[in-house]
Amino acid sequence: MRRLDFTEIARADLKSIRRYSQKVWGPDRTVQYMAGLRDTIKGLVTGTVVSRNRDDLRPRLQMATWGRHCVFFEADQSRILVVRVLHDRMDYQRHLGAEAGPDRDR
Repeated sequence: MRRLDFTEIARADLKSIRRYSQKVWGPDRTVQYMAGLRDTIKGLVTGTVVSRNRDDLRPRLQMATWGRHCVFFEADQSRILVVRVLHDRMDYQRHLGAEAGPDRDR
């Protein structure tokens, strides 16, 4: 099974999603939403989640969705690297620029 890694900014994205959800939707809906997001990310490792190629944004980049969020990741034989987790209304190109790059080879 492939290893699952996260860039630092992807970890920050998840924390931000949790904080916002708790503030706007309350604890119960936040727990449900975050569980679905977690299961989607785990599904990338097991191959049970459908994703699509997003080379238009960056080479080797793929995207899977859960609710209103898009999980951007890179995959090879040994690991899945979650690069960013962005709301579907965000400007992907802007948020997948240089700030997502430093952890790529981590």
